[in-house]
Amino acid sequence: MKLSTIRLKNWKAFDEFTLNLNAFAGAGNTIVIEGRNGFGKTSLLEALILCLYGREGLPLVARATPGGRGDLGYDAFLERALNDKARRGEATMLVELIFDGEADERLILQRNWYFGAGGKHHRSDEEVRIWTGPDEDIVPVPEGDERFAVTRAIIADELVPARLAPFFIFDGEQLERLALADLDVQVRQGIENALGVPLLRTLSDDLVTYARDRRRSLKGAIGEAYDDVADVVRQLASDEADCLARLDEIGARVEPLRLARDTIIQRIGSLHGESYANFKQLFEERERLDRSRERLVEQLRERLSSDLALGLSGKKLRSAVRSRIAVEAESQHRAASRTFSNERFERFTAGFPDELLSEGLVEQIRRLWDETDTAVVTEDLRLGHLGETERHAVDARLRDIEGLATDTIGSLSIAVEAADAAVEAIDLKIAEQRGVDGQSQSLAEELRHTQEEIGQLEESSREITRKLDGLRGELAAKRREAARIRSEAASAAPVLAKADLAEQLGKVVETLVHRLFPLNLDTISKAVTVAYRAMAHKKEVEDIRIAADGSVGLFDSKGRDLRTKDLSAGETQIFTLALMAAIGMVSPRFPIVMDTPLARLDPAHRHNVLAFLTGLDTQIILLSQPAELSAEYLEPIRERVAGILVLEPPATSDTTPHRTLFQDADR
Repeated sequence: MKLSTIRLKNWKAFDEFTLNLNAFAGAGNTIVIEGRNGFGKTSLLEALILCLYGREGLPLVARATPGGRGDLGYDAFLERALNDKARRGEATMLVELIFDGEADERLILQRNWYFGAGGKHHRSDEEVRIWTGPDEDIVPVPEGDERFAVTRAIIADELVPARLAPFFIFDGEQLERLALADLDVQVRQGIENALGVPLLRTLSDDLVTYARDRRRSLKGAIGEAYDDVADVVRQLASDEADCLARLDEIGARVEPLRLARDTIIQRIGSLHGESYANFKQLFEERERLDRSRERLVEQLRERLSSDLALGLSGKKLRSAVRSRIAVEAESQHRAASRTFSNERFERFTAGFPDELLSEGLVEQIRRLWDETDTAVVTEDLRLGHLGETERHAVDARLRDIEGLATDTIGSLSIAVEAADAAVEAIDLKIAEQRGVDGQSQSLAEELRHTQEEIGQLEESSREITRKLDGLRGELAAKRREAARIRSEAASAAPVLAKADLAEQLGKVVETLVHRLFPLNLDTISKAVTVAYRAMAHKKEVEDIRIAADGSVGLFDSKGRDLRTKDLSAGETQIFTLALMAAIGMVSPRFPIVMDTPLARLDPAHRHNVLAFLTGLDTQIILLSQPAELSAEYLEPIRERVAGILVLEPPATSDTTPHRTLFQDADR
């Protein structure tokens, strides 16, 4: 949608002001609003922001944010924004925006702020009105604080959510602050905001908090005990997810390195002619031995993590546990059958006539009946939390350990050492094949560095995998403990079920956050590359790649990362503009409104930025000082400029700016 009208009442220097952007006859998508400092450009930008987002938009206002020129709160900022003439008694300040789209699509957003005597504003003294459609039907908005949530949802659906606003509405100060941040930080924050990750994280945290509060509402120590275990389970599960994410990240980094290594091998082979076949064969053999070593290490790790502890416990202890399981299983079976036996005795004695059964005879028969059941029912059930299926599983696991060969771990250790030696031997042969001429040595050194980096990543992968195995073992134990506590609190099952559901949904949202970021990297990377190459006057950067962790690489045509060189301040600002433009390109269509963003750019960059932004398929509104967008810069984009609005102070003492309209960039 396009912004067609801005109407202000008692907003700063504007006592009554209507800006009709549809009045421009030009066919271009760009409108320039020009004015010197103090003529109202920034006031227009602030009016646009606060009309759209109210209190939520205050962080986008440079003069109200921490470190800004005013460092004001929302109410204090509004009090200072009230026009001086309106301060006499009760007053109203109004900003109205009209957006027009295709097929008679229209949205009118009006925000009114009311002030008491002395120009004081309070939170409740605010009203939002929305009209939509060609007939301008009013949208029902509830009373109270709920109206802000409804308004926020409508604006997010119909226009652009507040989290994306910084990529569409910004000034030079905001751009400079973002440019001062590290590129990786810029990119991660930008993409996360574009994808709504902060909202998802808040939702996940709220679900987890709800689950914790529901469990703690249980009476007695059961709720606290279960909640404590659940907290540990949640932390372990989070650590497990982090490990898996790091493994995925390492895998994504290793694959390009392996391709680069293969390319280096081919280049070395082209220098050595027939020796290339042998050289390639040596590397293939090394890969085979390395994979074999990994399999042996994996087998050894599994033995150490799963069998070693039970094996070291000793046969005597394992046998005692198995015997205890059998005794308690039999005891529970007898306890159940004794109840059945009592019922049978009652049926047996009921078959005799009453005159034949004296009280003493019944007691004697009872003693004889009980003597037939000699089994002992154990009252002290140490393993009572185990069900029948779990008892069978534990018994089978302990039985399998008995068959574990005592020398298995030692044999695997020896095999791993032998595999290490074989890999080292192959490495020596590879070193002998590298050649002695200068180019061969250079390639060999590059190959060595690449192989070392691959080795470091693979070692990191092994360390994370070992940590992951330990986490999973501990996680399984804690989940069993949580299940035991649940079984002891059957009456609390409904409460725990709701808490579990909330926690599961929280995990689903957290998983979505982890997966959402990498899924969109390719699209955003391509958009940033297109924008940066168009805006930067240096054409060294061929490709911009964003990794799963948010790290950024700027690569030339030879695949070298240019971030090893320090970017100039202008280049950093160009990257920031490219990132903002890229997110705007892949997000819903909304006008881009920029306030003096080009003042710190050199002429070449300024030409490129204007050419790229005005070429986008969206409305562009540039708030500029006269020198910033002189005829020199406007002439190349003349056909894209619908018109220029010049803000000038009137000759009277009235400080309200008025407008002068120029068509087709005619000065």
